[in-house]
Amino acid sequence: MIQVKKGTVPGAVALGNREGEVIFNEKTISIGSEEFSQPGEYESASVALIYGQTAAVIEWERLQIIDVISWEKPSAFDAAQFNSADVVVLHPIGGEALTKSAYGEIVSAYEPSVVIFHSDTTMAIDLKESLKPEETSVIKLSAATLPTEGRQVFLLS
Repeated sequence: MIQVKKGTVPGAVALGNREGEVIFNEKTISIGSEEFSQPGEYESASVALIYGQTAAVIEWERLQIIDVISWEKPSAFDAAQFNSADVVVLHPIGGEALTKSAYGEIVSAYEPSVVIFHSDTTMAIDLKESLKPEETSVIKLSAATLPTEGRQVFLLS
């Protein structure tokens, strides 16, 4: 089981279990004491990481979790590599607002079962009004608890 909550740094998202912690912050992913911010394939502390151009994906505890690192349209490589993700995490990126159009491209490319927004993420008004996410401080994720139909949307508060 992976727990997801706000990180200690503003805008960061922390994912953790009994074995370790992964932090998504802007365009940097920390796994334990190691930091990654460049395209490539990595492995650290039983977490596999593929860092792409517009997103990065970790595979951990049989879950594929995407960290969106750019509001741009997902690159062809990222969309092909990371399709059918279990979870997409959206957190602040350089103060830019996430538009309804960009959100649509992201969920269309990655087809997640769960979308998690950090409460500091700036969203366009039409997007915020249409989503109506469930507000929570901690989300518990496992392959067994993913929705089989539809999409769950959470707001980390």
